[in-house]
Amino acid sequence: MILKDNGTEVHANLNKIRGLVGFCPQNTFLLTNNTVYENLAFFAEIKKIPQPRIETEVQKVMTRLGMTNYRDMPVSHLSGGFKRKLNVAIALLKDPKIIIMDEPTSGYFFLSEYLLGRNGSGFSEKFLEDY
Repeated sequence: MILKDNGTEVHANLNKIRGLVGFCPQNTFLLTNNTVYENLAFFAEIKKIPQPRIETEVQKVMTRLGMTNYRDMPVSHLSGGFKRKLNVAIALLKDPKIIIMDEPTSGYFFLSEYLLGRNGSGFSEKFLEDY
């Protein structure tokens, strides 16, 4: 089967498609000896955000999720819920059009509120109906 994106074969444009998708796994895959900022910057590089834009992109995501006060905190000092929040922040880097979340609210009240729109998340009505 050949998938198409606006009439273009997906396999021919994988880099473009990857740029449209954010993924938040159920388990956290974080660099525990590094800070919140360093983790976000590392994953920004993996997502191929140009080096001059990494600082701005990371700051935008941290602000959006209320994480700026934790910028320099080592991940090893974070609670389980905050590590989950950091995973969500990583998924939101590069403003993906599609976010795939594996059990996003498992043990995580903040994300439940975010998904329900209490933070002005901008999730569509269709998303909330399906969720």
